[in-house]
Amino acid sequence: MKITCHHCKSENGIPVILDDEGSPMSYKNGLTATLKKLCWSRKDFASRLGYKSKRSVDKFWQEAIPPAHVLNVLSVELRKPPRIEQGNIDSIQLKAIADAHKQARGATHEARLKIKDAVDANRLCAELIGKVEEFHKGDLLGYLLPVLHGQEVKDYRSFLDANRKRDALQEKRQLHLMGVLDQRSNTEQRHDRQIRKPSTLSYLLKISRKLEKKIKARPVSEWTESEKDQIKSTLLPINEISKALD
Repeated sequence: MKITCHHCKSENGIPVILDDEGSPMSYKNGLTATLKKLCWSRKDFASRLGYKSKRSVDKFWQEAIPPAHVLNVLSVELRKPPRIEQGNIDSIQLKAIADAHKQARGATHEARLKIKDAVDANRLCAELIGKVEEFHKGDLLGYLLPVLHGQEVKDYRSFLDANRKRDALQEKRQLHLMGVLDQRSNTEQRHDRQIRKPSTLSYLLKISRKLEKKIKARPVSEWTESEKDQIKSTLLPINEISKALD
């Protein structure tokens, strides 16, 4: 739809109103269609053109022909991009959110179903490994090596043990074991926690306890001369510490 002077029906510089197919319209019907397209009332129309009231423009729906400047203003307004009122913006935004929410819920439901399928498949594989283990207790990893590497077997067994106690969707560790969630790298895990270095005292206590166990299991009197010499040389730093403390 447009208002133009470039038409054979236009006379004396007065534009004509063309419908969407390019056919001329009567001014009465053309003005009605134009105001509808612009979302204007007759009061809006009068106000935009500087008339005091809508009564001043009612004559254009009767016998009076709209002057050229009135039709030119309407022509300019028709060429402008359509205005979106705030109410329409709210409606569009709410509909977009509602559609996105519906899509998100549907995708989440499908994802949960797929995770449950993955849980069932992993549990089946883990239980089959458990059955095989009854016949290959001493060489399970070697027997399964053509189809699974050792860490995969361990992960399946850990998963089955955990899954017997609680649902996989309630425990992140099971999702890690299945590969649904990515495992964090060792570097990331080290950064997440402070690694406490053992103190000198704790280190010496550990050595002392281990030495006591060894002596109880095999007294010094049973050591060979070679073993005694090796122990003496090993204890030299500790003896130096002991002397420094006196």
